Amino acid sequence: MEDKEPKSSKAIMTFGILIITAGIVGAFLLLISTKRPELYASAMWAWAIVCILGVFFQIYLKEFRVGQEKWMTMPLPFRFVWWFIFCVNTFFFANQAWQTFFVG
Repeated sequence: MEDKEPKSSKAIMTFGILIITAGIVGAFLLLISTKRPELYASAMWAWAIVCILGVFFQIYLKEFRVGQEKWMTMPLPFRFVWWFIFCVNTFFFANQAWQTFFVG
């Protein structure tokens, strides 16, 4: 019988491709925005998309790959770093949405 690749690796690969693509586009727009300032907002939205995809990826890993029972056995510094990255990414996306839709 053939060994089939688990479906979860396809999900991880998809998340990785999305994050890398959005990161490259964001970096490109950020570099271009030094010469064309009107592209700065687009560059920040590209980074916001990278952040929200990162949050989705973290939720996927925690809930579906690791599981609640194994999560509690992870070392405390690892969980602290995980939650810090999660909060920073969430805050950046929320801040970008707030700045775009409500403030300005």
